[in-house]
Amino acid sequence: MVKGRGFVKLSSSLGAIEILTISYIASMGIGFLFGAIPVIFTIDEWSLLKQTIVHFTLMIVISYQLVYGQDGFLLRPFPLQYI
Repeated sequence: MVKGRGFVKLSSSLGAIEILTISYIASMGIGFLFGAIPVIFTIDEWSLLKQTIVHFTLMIVISYQLVYGQDGFLLRPFPLQYI
């Protein structure tokens, strides 16, 4: 990977299929995150404060891993030649 002008450029080792596969898997993870984590608010034994703190913590930790865990993949610009 080559850094330049604030963006991380894709190296030539990743092809269009690999880029789309990584993006698809990351999108599935984000969809699961936003679909499953709000179940925390159905736990009646917990106070609203505890539910909010646990929800916020899980959202931050998991979404941070999805965004930055693939070497910042979601922050890279998608090359227009693949469109």
